[in-house]
Parts: sequence; structure tokens; C-alpha cells
Amino acid sequence: MKTRAVTKATKKTKRAFQDGARKILESLGATLAPGEFPLHGWRLETRFGGLGLTIDPGFSGSGPGTVFTRFDDPARARKGVSCNQYTGKWNHHYFTGVTLETALEDLEGQLCSVLPEVPA
Repeated sequence: MKTRAVTKATKKTKRAFQDGARKILESLGATLAPGEFPLHGWRLETRFGGLGLTIDPGFSGSGPGTVFTRFDDPARARKGVSCNQYTGKWNHHYFTGVTLETALEDLEGQLCSVLPEVPA
């Protein structure tokens, strides 16, 4: 019985992560390519160039989820972000032990850190 309750709670958290991550992406101006599944095909323009994003609530075990990202121009992105120098991957994993609230706050902070600066 207890296992089933944990599974339901985990599914609920993963769904909330998926919905929360999508709302964050939308609020930051990310766009979803036409015809794409709502978890895949997101694009965000950053001060380091284009960034592709995929929300994956299933990758992180029983944690809230993962957002896989990849910069179009890894060399440019490396000037401000610790991404993979060859692929531009800059993934955000939220594994077991990370609360939903912490995961979403961290994700929003990480993505805000690469947004174009607004002139004063």
C-alpha cells in the first residue's frame, strides 16, 4: 500500500514539475515550434545565442524532473555558462531529495541568468 501512495505522489510531483517548467519557459519568452509536443521543441533566445530545451519529468528517477538544454553556439555560450564545450549541453537535473519548489526556483534562476540584458 505504501509503495502505491509514493508512486501517486511521485507522479503528481512530476506532473507539477512539467507544468511549472512550461510556465517558466513561457514567462521568459520561450517558444514552442509548431506541431511539437508540449515537452519538446522549446526555443529561448539568450545573450549567448539560441537555446533548445526539452522538459523530461521521467529522467530523474523519483525526483521532480530534468530540463535538457543545448546552446546552438557552444563556444559563445562557454563565455558565460559552464556548458559542454563541444555539444553546448547545459542540462538541469533535479533528482530524488530535491523538492518541487527548489527545482522550479533553480530552473528559473538558471534560465534568467542567460537572458539578454535589458538596457537601463
